[in-house]
Amino acid sequence: MKARLRRWIGRLDYQMDFRMRNGMRGGLSMNLLPGSYWGTNSRENAVSIREATFWYLEWAILKRCPAYCGDSHYGVTAIPREEWMDILAEWKVFKERLLKASIPIQMGITTRIPLDFRITFLKDFPRNRKCLIRLIEQLSEWVRNTLANWEEISVCGI
Repeated sequence: MKARLRRWIGRLDYQMDFRMRNGMRGGLSMNLLPGSYWGTNSRENAVSIREATFWYLEWAILKRCPAYCGDSHYGVTAIPREEWMDILAEWKVFKERLLKASIPIQMGITTRIPLDFRITFLKDFPRNRKCLIRLIEQLSEWVRNTLANWEEISVCGI
């Protein structure tokens, strides 16, 4: 079993993409945009994150936003300011855990992530940990700045 797992891990040769890109993107990307998805003015201010990376942030949204459940990962959910403030607090605690983590289990969320994304993350844990910390900082700042002018932010799934 271990030999099979090592061969399977060896095939995962790509690095995770932790970039937060401007604008809405298709494919396996999660998009966040100011206001409601149906608003026409908010799309140019949207940001996009690759799905494999978003899994590491989504648990906090699931925990703090009752409307984001079930198949929300594949749909559109508008999340109000108050719930985003709770999500930001969860991300802050998670970031602090990441800063202290020397081994993956110390992250505390690995069982919530699909196995293939977890294995890819663990293959280069030191790099991915640093990149995830940076993404949390960037995305948290974007959320705070966006909520200064908008009542809600929509999460648009894949």
